[in-house]
Amino acid sequence: MSFQMMNDDVEIISKLGDEPNEDDGLDAAGLKAKFDEAATLLKAAHNALVGALNAVNAAESVGFGSDDIDGENVKDAMENLRTYLLEQMQDVSQGSVADGSITTDKLHGDAVTGEKVAAETLRTDVSGASAMTLLSTESTSAVNNLRLHYVKALGIVFVDGEIEVVPSAAGRQVSVFGFTSYEPVFSGTNCYSVFTTDSNDLSWVSVGRQSDTVKLFVAAKGIVSAEIGETRLITVNGWYFCEGA
Repeated sequence: MSFQMMNDDVEIISKLGDEPNEDDGLDAAGLKAKFDEAATLLKAAHNALVGALNAVNAAESVGFGSDDIDGENVKDAMENLRTYLLEQMQDVSQGSVADGSITTDKLHGDAVTGEKVAAETLRTDVSGASAMTLLSTESTSAVNNLRLHYVKALGIVFVDGEIEVVPSAAGRQVSVFGFTSYEPVFSGTNCYSVFTTDSNDLSWVSVGRQSDTVKLFVAAKGIVSAEIGETRLITVNGWYFCEGA
């Protein structure tokens, strides 16, 4: 429905004769009606406009002009704006951000706060006991009490905690843990690890791939016969990453 112009002639009184009773044949009631005629026409036009503006499709008749949003009327412009916003929201939810939209001001310390960035997007902490399963050992038992702190932004995992090893034979005892429910980002083939420990029982610790499985290797220092069956508590601290992660 489009809005209509009022083209009614409202110059009613001025077109009457100088003596309306004689010139126009008007009695008193007819003359009074002539004075109300223009107002009646204006009232009808006003009410018609209000009705058109209140109609559900009124936006189709309201003009619109913008260099940024397409549409010749408000309805089309709103629909185009809605489509644009939905596309932008979908891009953000899927991790796609328009080129040039992230400015220096938007990355300023006052703009990017810890409250605005979900913790899990930066770091995920998991229990090594549930994330790694003992695959092989030269001990009667090996208990994993490790904790894994995965920094997603850097593709680095920090490992800390303890491993209990009960040697079953003399020599170096090796416990191998493989990642199961927890899978770090290991898309590269060249892995590096740096571990430190205060334990004198630790010979070496490393992380690497073996048969397409990410494994943690822990070795106790040389075991003598007198120490067989004795629990060794080995403290592990360190980080690892792979190229391409």
